[in-house]
Amino acid sequence: MSKRTGPPPKPTALKVVQGNPGKRALNTKEPKPKSDNVKMPAGLSARGKKVWRKVAPMLQEAGLLTDLDVLALKGLCDAYADYEEHREQVQRTSPIIKTASGYPIQNPYIALERKAWDKFTRLMAEFGMTPSSRTRLQVESGEAEGDEFDQLIRRRRGDGA
Repeated sequence: MSKRTGPPPKPTALKVVQGNPGKRALNTKEPKPKSDNVKMPAGLSARGKKVWRKVAPMLQEAGLLTDLDVLALKGLCDAYADYEEHREQVQRTSPIIKTASGYPIQNPYIALERKAWDKFTRLMAEFGMTPSSRTRLQVESGEAEGDEFDQLIRRRRGDGA
């Protein structure tokens, strides 16, 4: 089996939200996971639970959290909890520490803090939680069609009537 190169394929729902810019046929048989049983998973730290309680409702309201996404969101919550823990450890000690022989070195918690932050920001982008990842999304506002000028512009562009 050959290894896929390039960026991972976009979910069909994301292509629809973006207006299917490639104009390729959409996958009509893509699985559509349920989102009616999303619960906080076991094993989250106290900090992870705080992040879950803050983020999960917002993602559900935006339609971005399904039953299958629970573990990915748990990873995001864990990563942020780890980041905070490592950050506090650096603040309690110092960015530079001395070895047993007296040589100054970078505090190892800085590398752990950076790794946790990188993981956190990657997962944030997966859920559309960064400004740049949101610029690629178009969400229907649910408002009225707009004035006659807006309708004319949409018809000219082929966006609908």
